[in-house]
Amino acid sequence: MNELIDNGVLIYPTDTVWGIGGCILSKENYDQINIIKKINTNKPVSILFSCIEHIREYFELPKKISDDWMESFFSLETTLGLPLEWAKKEIPSWISQDSDFVCIRCLQGGFFRDLIGRSKGKAVITTSLNISGEAPILNKNEAQVFREEHAPNSSIFHSDQLLLSGHSSTIVRFLNSQEIHVIRKGQRFADVLKKLEVLSARVL
Repeated sequence: MNELIDNGVLIYPTDTVWGIGGCILSKENYDQINIIKKINTNKPVSILFSCIEHIREYFELPKKISDDWMESFFSLETTLGLPLEWAKKEIPSWISQDSDFVCIRCLQGGFFRDLIGRSKGKAVITTSLNISGEAPILNKNEAQVFREEHAPNSSIFHSDQLLLSGHSSTIVRFLNSQEIHVIRKGQRFADVLKKLEVLSARVL
């Protein structure tokens, strides 16, 4: 991997599609990503974590959301929306924009620990690698071409061990500790629904 320069934009594979992001504390990263993706309005982005312990540093979660549940949930190509009032650390306003919740992902393994470690151990904002309105990038060659054409100052990372599904993640949002709203159904939604049922919460 290349050394990450301060406030650098990162391009990398995830479990679903290629992503683009940068250190959670850098508004410069957020603005640059919008320019690269040709987004004219401020849109919320997700936060990427590499382990459950890191999530708990940022959020105070209900007791029923156990570490085992989260590990299983995030293995199913998922994004989880959490109320901002559950945050223990300040979430920069540009991440959630005008929303009262923030979306998180957790991709475990050495590749992602190293990726986040290069942002000085902070969490990373993340969104799909593509021009807004176009299909997301699905392979390394396309990602390299995208970087050359649209983001030449970014750092690109890759792992031959990662297999991308090519599908969008399932997105669910906790409205509160008792109600969960399904925002988007991914290809593994049936398995995700079983995990949600374990929490004895109302799924909307």
